[in-house]
Amino acid sequence: MVSGRGLGHTGGTLDKLEAIPGFCVDIEIDRYRQIARECGLVLVGQTARIAPADRVLDVKYGGGAFMVDRDDARALAISMTTIGRAMGKSVQTLLTSMEQPLGRTVGNALEVKESIECLRGDAPG
Repeated sequence: MVSGRGLGHTGGTLDKLEAIPGFCVDIEIDRYRQIARECGLVLVGQTARIAPADRVLDVKYGGGAFMVDRDDARALAISMTTIGRAMGKSVQTLLTSMEQPLGRTVGNALEVKESIECLRGDAPG
């Protein structure tokens, strides 16, 4: 999986993973391949060699996002898709509402802890 960083005040997937002591997302492609072979999965950050251009753009909107208005986010998504396709890339966009929190905690390390608890079935309902 290739993930990205947060663009605003909320952390992206990579920011959250780096809250785990020893977790490194900035790895060379040879190491990426080695981990994938050994483990069957790998999480890494975008690099010029690994993901020069993402194929799916997640354009967030709402009170907790860079783009507050859904129509403005849609216009941005269309513009970004048009640019990508003009460069010969296959691009898809998703519009994601950030109007409500997805969890109960705030901060990269706390959100990772909450995710682990949820995966274990320990998170409060």
